[in-house]
Parts: sequence; structure tokens; C-alpha cells
Amino acid sequence: MHYNGDLEQKRALISALKLLHKKGVSDEQLEHAITKARRNGKIRGFQRDAGASVSRATIQRYREKYDAETAKMKHSSAGLMFNFLLQSKEFETPLLIDSMLTDTTHKLSPLISHFLDNFGARKGMYDDEVLDSLVGTFHVYRKAWSSIESKTYIRSILKFERHGNALIYTDEQEYFDPVSNTKVNQSDTGFVVPFNMNVVMVGRGNNNELLKFGTLHGFAPYPNGVEQLEAFYGIYLVIYSTWQQLGTTLYAKRVPADKARSEFYNEGELDADIERRLLSEIKKQAETQL
Repeated sequence: MHYNGDLEQKRALISALKLLHKKGVSDEQLEHAITKARRNGKIRGFQRDAGASVSRATIQRYREKYDAETAKMKHSSAGLMFNFLLQSKEFETPLLIDSMLTDTTHKLSPLISHFLDNFGARKGMYDDEVLDSLVGTFHVYRKAWSSIESKTYIRSILKFERHGNALIYTDEQEYFDPVSNTKVNQSDTGFVVPFNMNVVMVGRGNNNELLKFGTLHGFAPYPNGVEQLEAFYGIYLVIYSTWQQLGTTLYAKRVPADKARSEFYNEGELDADIERRLLSEIKKQAETQL
């Protein structure tokens, strides 16, 4: 639950600031803590910034003079305070309690911690906050392996969701493949971590025995933890059954969750621009191996 500026959140923020003042927390203490957290890039949804924060005067004004129904709160300052209090155990308010109840830790979280401790990049360009740019739903386009010599493709639904400090993905596909005369209905779920300037996915099938390893790159726009990613490229490697395992090049585009659908595309059915982008990336990957 991040700040979106609705009336309920404005009321909650004003109440939280009043409660902290009643507990004896000074505006100066709160300003210092928010500034420190922002400087270290620890406030979810906001880039690391050594200068931009909120002043004591702003905190006092929000607490004493603002009425939630009429206040024109700046999204930058209100959001900074709100998101800080969501995760602050030092300055505990009902916002923290609500966040802990609704944004629970996923069962895969311990795996992420072990992975980063033992296999994470030592001096990575991306940090955990960058992954917020991925949150949402994407259509993922890739080659249909049932007809490898034809220009046939499949589209799956890739969802990224925050669970506490964990970013969890689910990749779903449900479609009829007319080439193999097969109805496909499968999904896999796993965790997502940054590695240098790439994003790594590690998952397992939900209804069949498979392992998936993915690396995402070529992001548009550049991920910063604030702006949403609209598209990216990547590679999947799926270990399944006893077949020879091949890497799959992919191209993904963000879509509204209610518009997401799986699909199988016969030759000539895929959108020309998407097919061009995907084939260009497949060619690029193939050329690096020659």
C-alpha cells in the first residue's frame, strides 16, 4: 500500500502526524529520520536523493493546519511522509500496523535473502527499490516451441507483486495450440532479484514439474523504482521433462490487469511491431553465439 493521494490516506497521514506529536516526537526528529532514509534510498517509491526531503515547517503545516477534505497536499511531500511511516518501526503509527497486516511477507522471502547473501552481485547497479518499477501486469511474447520452424508465437501473462520486501512473479498461460492440438494451462511462480544491471527470476511450476530461470534487460524506460516500466526484453530457460532445454527470447509490454489474456498466434497473426521487436532480439541473441 503506497501513497496515492486519496482522501482516506490524507486523513491517515494527518492523524499519524498528530499522534507522533502527542507521543513527544518533534518535527525536527521526524524531518531528520525522513531525510536520512531518503538519502539512503530506503523509502519505497522514491529515488535515493541527498537533498530532497520535507522540512519541519511542512510537517507542522500538515499536522496543524491541513484538513484532509480541502488540503491540496503535494504528492511529493505527502507521499514521502506516508511511505516512510508505512515502514518505520521507530516512529510507529497505525500506518505501520496497517501496512504490516496488508503487505505480508511471502513464503519465498527466505529464499531471496539466502540467494542475495550467497549469489547476489557484490556491487550491483540496481538495488531492491528499482524492482518497484516492475510491479504490475505484462503480456510476454515468445516463440511457440511446438512449431519451431514457423513464425508462430505465444503470449503469456506475467504479474509482478510486492509482498513486504519480496517481489514475486507469476507467469500464466492458458490457450489452445492448433499445431500440436493441445490445450495448454500452466503457470509458474518465483522470486525476482536485481543483479548488476539485470533482473533475475527464479521460479517453479505450480501444476507441473519445471524450473524456470529468467534474466530481464533492455528496459524502457530505465527502471528507477518510481516510474513504471512499459516494456523489456529477456531470456527464459525452462527445465522440464527429459527434453533438451533451450533458451527462449521474450519481449514484454505492460497491460492493464483486466485486459491481460493468453494467446497463441499462427503465422501472420501477431502484431507486426511486436513481431519485429521479438525477431530482432532473437537474431541479436543468436549472433552472440556464432
